[in-house]
Amino acid sequence: MLLLAQSGQRSAALAQYELLRHALRSELDVEPDEDTLELVARIRAGEIDKLPAPHEQAHQVSKTGGQEDKKTGPGQPVLESSSRPVLDPPTPLTLSHNLPAQRTSFIGRAAELADITRLLLTEADCRLLTLIGPGGMGKTRLALQAAEQMVALPAADQPFRDGIFFVPLESVRDDEGLLTAVIGALTTQRSFPTQGDAAVAEQVIHFLRDKALLLVLDNFEHLLSAATLLSDLLLAAPQLKLLVTSRESLGLQEAWFYPVLGLAMTDGTAGDSRKKAENDAVRLFVQCARRTRLDFDVEKEREAVLRICTLVEGMPLAIELAAAWLNAMNCAQIAEEVTRGLDILTTRYQNIPPRQRSMRVVMEHSWALLTPVEREALAQLAIFRGPFSQEAAKRITNASLVILITLAEKALVRMTAAGYYQLHELTRQYAEEQLGDAVKVGLHDSHAHYYAELLERQRTYLFTNTVRQAWTTMGAELDNIRHAWLWLIEAAGAGSTDLPLPTLFRQMVEMLTAYHLYHLLWLPGQALFDQACRGLTAAGWADDGEQIDGETSRRAVLLRLQISAAQFQLEVGHYRASLALAEELLPACRQAGVVDDLFRCLLLYAHTQVRRGHRAEAIPAFEEALALAQHLPSPRYRAEALIGLGMIASADGRYAAAQEYYEQGLAVCQEMDYRPWVARIMTNLGFNHSRQEQPQLAQPYFEQALTLAQAEGDQFTVMINTTNLGTVQRRLHHYPAAVDYYQRSLAMARAMGEERWIANNLNGLAHTYLDMANPHAAESALREALHVGHQSDSKPDALASMGLMGHLFARRGQLEAAVRALLYVEQHPAAAASDKADNQQLLSELRSELPTTLFTQCALWVAAQTLDDMVRWLLHGATLSLPSRVVT
Repeated sequence: MLLLAQSGQRSAALAQYELLRHALRSELDVEPDEDTLELVARIRAGEIDKLPAPHEQAHQVSKTGGQEDKKTGPGQPVLESSSRPVLDPPTPLTLSHNLPAQRTSFIGRAAELADITRLLLTEADCRLLTLIGPGGMGKTRLALQAAEQMVALPAADQPFRDGIFFVPLESVRDDEGLLTAVIGALTTQRSFPTQGDAAVAEQVIHFLRDKALLLVLDNFEHLLSAATLLSDLLLAAPQLKLLVTSRESLGLQEAWFYPVLGLAMTDGTAGDSRKKAENDAVRLFVQCARRTRLDFDVEKEREAVLRICTLVEGMPLAIELAAAWLNAMNCAQIAEEVTRGLDILTTRYQNIPPRQRSMRVVMEHSWALLTPVEREALAQLAIFRGPFSQEAAKRITNASLVILITLAEKALVRMTAAGYYQLHELTRQYAEEQLGDAVKVGLHDSHAHYYAELLERQRTYLFTNTVRQAWTTMGAELDNIRHAWLWLIEAAGAGSTDLPLPTLFRQMVEMLTAYHLYHLLWLPGQALFDQACRGLTAAGWADDGEQIDGETSRRAVLLRLQISAAQFQLEVGHYRASLALAEELLPACRQAGVVDDLFRCLLLYAHTQVRRGHRAEAIPAFEEALALAQHLPSPRYRAEALIGLGMIASADGRYAAAQEYYEQGLAVCQEMDYRPWVARIMTNLGFNHSRQEQPQLAQPYFEQALTLAQAEGDQFTVMINTTNLGTVQRRLHHYPAAVDYYQRSLAMARAMGEERWIANNLNGLAHTYLDMANPHAAESALREALHVGHQSDSKPDALASMGLMGHLFARRGQLEAAVRALLYVEQHPAAAASDKADNQQLLSELRSELPTTLFTQCALWVAAQTLDDMVRWLLHGATLSLPSRVVT
């Protein structure tokens, strides 16, 4: 203040005092001391002498005629009136700014930084850019980083030639404080000319009028009543631009709204955790963790770190607060605490502002800014998990569109790109704490009712070409659908509820099953239905056959859920568990007399037997299902049974029968105009030709199926036909193309966690490598294929690997081992007829070359082996060989 006053800037000095007074009051709750008050009084009275400016001192020296002047001091050079002053060499011009130095390096936000700088530098109309987000989201740091990038621009590209200035507003409480804060920021690098007794607003406007400046106004949410001042400044100063951070929209027409969300979280798929660990949120956690624990190794706690970052949705402050606990807990323990509430997210660091030491304090501040109506609405919206529609908010919580928009403007609710609303998880946790128990139960019940009805409405789209509309609706609100399902399970366990639980479960079960199956979400689906079956069984539903409203019983509902649970067991490769459930459920389905459920259970049993290679046992079940289909309302039931019978006929080598089954099923699906199943039957028709060594006939079917599947977004059928086209290329001796197809499909199968097709693609690669005379690559693929096929109980795939190993042994001269492997495949009923046919030529050649006694001994040995024995032998002990030529 003294220096400003001595330089003649009395208004700036007084503005600096106001900043000091605001800071002392808000941070320490004290007033300035007596010395400071005395200095301010002297400044106001004009009692501070003004120091001469440098140009005035030079003028005084020149008047002495080159003699020593008492004002310059003894021994200092004196300029003659006729001489030119001696100047230092010119220095590069640096942009004026007051941006504070940061304690840690900035991580991530590349897209946001690019957006902010582009808008401020190239959009002429973007003069007021507001970064809006909840507390703790890193708005301030983002704004400062963007400002630093613009400070560093070359002079030729610099639109803010008069500087970039940071204006912290946390301690400011009114309009006058806002203006004095602006003056205070500007006077850190330059003088602020006073205008006598003019109002502060007039002086600021006069100063900014011709300036090309960027002001970064931080923490504006509590100054919304002063927002019109920003309009006045922009109107008066055409080269001024403002970058504002706030928890709430400014409510100004010229303000550009830029939402600040959490740090980037990669949407990795199964097995992609290493890739996900490179995302910005995890990088920030690691940076903070290593300050707390020098030996922190993210590789050892990768999954727990990902969970923490996901739970807090990438919120930077929450990540920093969570990492600060690493001196007392490991990451898994921290993650578990975060799921329990906000209280873990706090720190005792002394150099962090009190408002940032706890997420609870951050949330309380945001809560305090709300009106009672807004608080009630936000608390009730906490019943949702993930995105929710405006209709859901209205039906469940009675929240109007106006209140949703208001909460969005306050950064407490955000709108997704798809037009849904969502609360940040930490905001949701805090808001839910404000609900009473009775209110919460009522909201949960309404929530479950709404989403059960939503799924019931989506059933009309199932098995139609508009089914993707249902998938889109369900996908957008899947978290809420799952949450409603879990509430129904909890309510069933509690026993005392007014909810019509059997009806609600029935409304949800079909679409919930179909969605998870279609989108390959087998593990989440398995978890949902296993939990439901356990919960309802514990609640006694298995013993309650009393019909409710003349429609269904609790026992019948549980039976339907158990069928879905077994379907997911089948898809995740738990064939033994799936078969055991199917065998247990079939008698119950027959007794219950629900034709739809019996049909589903028969298909479940049949498909499980096919996957295990027991095709003969599957045929009667498919035939019974085909007979039942005539009593069911949709022709798609008939198509399902026909497809199953075609699969068995093709695998058994009854190719003409398979063709007939498939063509009948195709006619049904074409009549329904149901393209997803048309694609799958096209796939099966092509595969039937491929098994007959007819690649030219198979290829058009596969290509049509692939095109249809891509158009429908059916990634499973896309994967299958990518494999099939690899087989076509292999049979046509186009080996590099075959390898490319197999590798692409293998990557898809790994991403899906689909073990059958992992094994299938590895077998295809191995076969191709053998044809390319690359036995080392073939062996590597076969060993993994055999392990995966056996581990997943997919006998046909494991047996295909064994047959190919027989070919590999023969190439290497291990002829006895080759005979054993090939003979085992030949006699096993689960082996596909096409695989047996592929092995026949080599077996015939070996029979002609080797002693009959050897074949007899090998056949006796094979007869004594189980599949498990063969796998162990092939992976760990198949080194038998006879001196002979290498078979090619």
